[in-house]
Amino acid sequence: MEKRINDFSIRVATVNGTGSQSSNNLLFKSLFRMGIGVCAKNLFPSNIQGLPTWFQIRVSPKGYQNLREHDDIAVLMNAETAREDIASMRPGTTVFYNSSIIKIAPEEIKQGMIVYALPVEELSKKITDAKLRHLLKNLFYVGALSHLYGIEEDVMKSVIKDTFRDKQSAIDANIAALQVGIDYAKENYKKQDAFEFQRSNVNDGKIVTEGNTASGLGAIYAGCTVVAWYPITPSSSLTESMESHLKKLRMGKDGKAKFAVVQAEDELGAMGMVLG
Repeated sequence: MEKRINDFSIRVATVNGTGSQSSNNLLFKSLFRMGIGVCAKNLFPSNIQGLPTWFQIRVSPKGYQNLREHDDIAVLMNAETAREDIASMRPGTTVFYNSSIIKIAPEEIKQGMIVYALPVEELSKKITDAKLRHLLKNLFYVGALSHLYGIEEDVMKSVIKDTFRDKQSAIDANIAALQVGIDYAKENYKKQDAFEFQRSNVNDGKIVTEGNTASGLGAIYAGCTVVAWYPITPSSSLTESMESHLKKLRMGKDGKAKFAVVQAEDELGAMGMVLG
């Protein structure tokens, strides 16, 4: 079997509000730090929690940024959309699925399709903090992918440390959950497809950022000093990133803030504050 190195597409189907964004970003940023040409797109509805979310990653040895028409690897963590997700796949797709809540019938497995079961609920019992299980279990599929396809563990740990910075308990919890997925893949999976990640230099001299973070920085450098908002996906990260950068870029010499960030009671209230 001829290897397909750094040239394929991954789609992850999850549920909004379950910590999937952190897990997906860990996967995406780790690939970037390995020098691999990568782009990503988050597909999710405007809601607070509970509706379907998809995250697409395309890796390319030439650094192409467009998404592919079809996905080569699919990760199914949402039982609500699993049937439709499977039906949309091409023959030969590699599928990882949460076998605790999703059952794939033999007739649904298309020609050449490779299927890996991931018993998420059972594995989540290894997370000692019951309150965090719901938010950390998405890291199991990241760990499984990293083992099978060659994402460097040290790189992933560095991304986790940079994400949570001085929150050592969060760093430890995320690394532990990631390791659960890695260990399960080591013990239970046999690699059967051609996909593989390898270090590259496509990203030399480049940075990676999310669209909302870039938009927030653009607004600040355009002169924005007042932010009124109401927290809701997918806009929350824009304001959160703006606030963190405003604290660095809009402070007076006297140490007082030269900006205002106000969380309104609803969207209309936020609009009223901005428009006056």
